[in-house]
Amino acid sequence: MPTSEHISVLLCDLHETPELEALDAATRDVMAARLHAICGEVAQRLGGQVLPWVCDGVAVFFGHPRAQHDDALRAVRCGWEILRSLEAACQVIEREFGLRPSARLAIATGPGGAGPDGTDAFGDVPRTAAAVQAAGAPDRVTVDAATREQAGESFAFEGAGGELFAVAGPVADDDGHAPHEPPPLVGRRGERALLQALAERAAAGTRCAVLVRGEAGSGKTRLLENLSAGVRERLGMSVVRCACSPYHRGTALHPLLAGLGRHWEPDGSDASLGPARRRRATFAALADTLTAQAREAPLLLVVEDLHWADASTIELITTLLDGPRDVPLMVALTARSDFAAPSQRTLQRIELGRLDADESLRLVEHVAATGTLPAPVTSTLAAQAGGSPLLAVELTRTALATQDAAAPRASTLYGCLMARLDRDSTAREVARPAATIGRVFDRTLLEAVGTLESAALDWGLERLVQEDVVVAVGPGRYAFGHSLLQEAARSSQRKRALRTHNLQIARALLGQFPHVAAAEPERVARHFEYAGRPGRGALRRGHHGAHPRRPR
Repeated sequence: MPTSEHISVLLCDLHETPELEALDAATRDVMAARLHAICGEVAQRLGGQVLPWVCDGVAVFFGHPRAQHDDALRAVRCGWEILRSLEAACQVIEREFGLRPSARLAIATGPGGAGPDGTDAFGDVPRTAAAVQAAGAPDRVTVDAATREQAGESFAFEGAGGELFAVAGPVADDDGHAPHEPPPLVGRRGERALLQALAERAAAGTRCAVLVRGEAGSGKTRLLENLSAGVRERLGMSVVRCACSPYHRGTALHPLLAGLGRHWEPDGSDASLGPARRRRATFAALADTLTAQAREAPLLLVVEDLHWADASTIELITTLLDGPRDVPLMVALTARSDFAAPSQRTLQRIELGRLDADESLRLVEHVAATGTLPAPVTSTLAAQAGGSPLLAVELTRTALATQDAAAPRASTLYGCLMARLDRDSTAREVARPAATIGRVFDRTLLEAVGTLESAALDWGLERLVQEDVVVAVGPGRYAFGHSLLQEAARSSQRKRALRTHNLQIARALLGQFPHVAAAEPERVARHFEYAGRPGRGALRRGHHGAHPRRPR
């Protein structure tokens, strides 16, 4: 007799429409292949066994050959993540073939297992799943009552008719975190308490400042993200975020002007001023705007990565720290451990150390909560991270994405990135030139310098977002999740390929984006220099200093 364990079966196939049936075999094969690739990737990560199904379809079995207590929940999560991935893939297919396909996903749960002779004995569960699929709507995940009951409270469901339910989406867990939100801020209680006290002091009308120092990946940005969200909600403070860049060290006041750009309007009154007077006018305009904005509503000014700041930015921040005390302004700065902090007496300092063993394990367990990593693996990952929050998160994400007992497990940030990029050659070919452009990059420039067609570029970008390598920060604009991830992708190229990408970027900026080249000539020069052609970087710059503007 077969065992009486429960299994969950997920079915996924293309929804038949007259338009789909009219396609030629080659086009339909392309669509089916992408469907199979997405289902296989998500299923492998969540511990499902993938088998071919009828025509274009795929069946994913949970609970066989190894049963787990949350098989139904993992099946629902698998269906939901497949649907999200298919939405992006179908957008690319529509641009490529002029037809947007739909998919049908269904899940059923019931008794099943393996017979004594080793043969599969799945019982009626696959047939039930096929019936659910036939009754369900396209582009939805439809489940039977048994799956709904066993999936617990991790997902919200809507009635789909009779004893069927449609998955509405994941709900927050016990800590209030949705599954795809950034990892929690683990530990740092003393640091958070100090930042909160300083914010309350600023909101009450007294200027204050703090510098958070720590090694790369220690969680400086995450700590200030937590602060920013808190002061908005609890204290009603406005937040302005600025970030220094290693590529703009030669551009005066670049991080502040870029971060404050949406609050300013051009003021042409300085057109006849010389460089020295124009610089002083810019300083005055920036200081006046920050003070005026803070007096109108308490303000938190965040300036990250001060170790990459230009001299003028450091000077202006020093001026702010020496300014009037009766201003509801908090200045929060971050820098790496070896940065020499300004000597102002009013500047508080926070030194971020590494997480302890328990904190590292809590962080790994939270990131792994939606996956299937056993306890010994999470303990190993926490130990490998060595107290680095960034490495703990990336090691865990990579372990979830590449669950293969026979494959070596990544142990470095570079190894994590390459393990995920190696699973999709298109994503890898997008990540490398993108990283050469910089931590933040525009799709239009990336398309101009790359060799991929538009549809493949969109597919690669979506894969990078799904792999948590980059995040969308605006229409057609992306950023690597951390500067260390960007550097890892950049350094993964051979020297010749890296030079070629830099040369392509420099030429594209000059030829297709002259407004960018005119505003940031040092950026063009840098790419020419990295391409091995420093003479081309000696461009006729003219005046490209910062122009003072008026607050809106």
